[in-house]
Amino acid sequence: MNNDVLDKIFLKKLTILYVEDEETTAELTAQALSCHCTTLITARNGAEGVEKYTAHLPDIVITDIAMPVMDGLTMAADIRALDRSVPIIVLTAFESTDYLKRMIDIGIDRYIAKPVIPGQLLSSLLFCTHRIRLERQLEMSERQLRSITDSTTDAIIMIDTTGLITFWNPSATTILGYTLQESLGKNIHELLAPPRYHADHTAAFEQFQLTGHGNAINRTVELNAIRKDGQEIVVELSLSAHQQGQEWHAIGILRDITARKQMEQENRKRSEEQRVILGNAGIGISLVQNRTVKWVNTTFCEIFGYSAGEMTDASPE
Repeated sequence: MNNDVLDKIFLKKLTILYVEDEETTAELTAQALSCHCTTLITARNGAEGVEKYTAHLPDIVITDIAMPVMDGLTMAADIRALDRSVPIIVLTAFESTDYLKRMIDIGIDRYIAKPVIPGQLLSSLLFCTHRIRLERQLEMSERQLRSITDSTTDAIIMIDTTGLITFWNPSATTILGYTLQESLGKNIHELLAPPRYHADHTAAFEQFQLTGHGNAINRTVELNAIRKDGQEIVVELSLSAHQQGQEWHAIGILRDITARKQMEQENRKRSEEQRVILGNAGIGISLVQNRTVKWVNTTFCEIFGYSAGEMTDASPE
């Protein structure tokens, strides 16, 4: 479906506030508007319009200018003070420079001269509807992205072309200790990198600023980082670059692997200890895999009169 069809479907879901004091004009225009939207709210002057806007928070406001109690432009200014984004369409027979200047100052979205032609009114409605539809799609995408970044257990960090942090998810706080307020706008290398690596990071970042490339870009690397409490941890960092205009920005997904690295080191230590114990055992011991000798201890060599090198990778037969 093209945009016009999508906008007409979306318009049906919206609420419109229509403010007009002249009874015949109000009735005819309301009938035309009812064909395009499901919910139409009407008011007879600007003061009533502000009250109904506050009560119902409509998606689009359509108003006449000259009305008793409060004129349409004063009402529009009051609504703008409450919501800078709601689309406002003005219908009027006046074309004076003063009115036009006030409409520009207030931020009126569309202006239609009376008598209103139904096609012009629909065109203005679809113009406003298209903007609302795109804004809500963007809001939904942002909420979905925020839900993903907030729920992941990995830290997600974004930096701009100068190395300043522009995004910091809750897991970044959990892993690194800094709150969002403490991290935004800070230089990532000065905040997180151990001082002994600062010079290397600075040199590498200069290349990234120019080209978007670097040794860590599009790779997963292991690095050391400093938490807020001063503890140095080992992290696994997946780094990618994206270009905004002429500037290169970076997105990093970071995982604390300190416990895993400590476990790996402990396993290596245990393995080495076991190798030493078995290697010096008073009985001959060999390890055979797939009918091939993989390892023998000293006593085994002494018993059979071969060196470890001669036996390794040989058949036990």
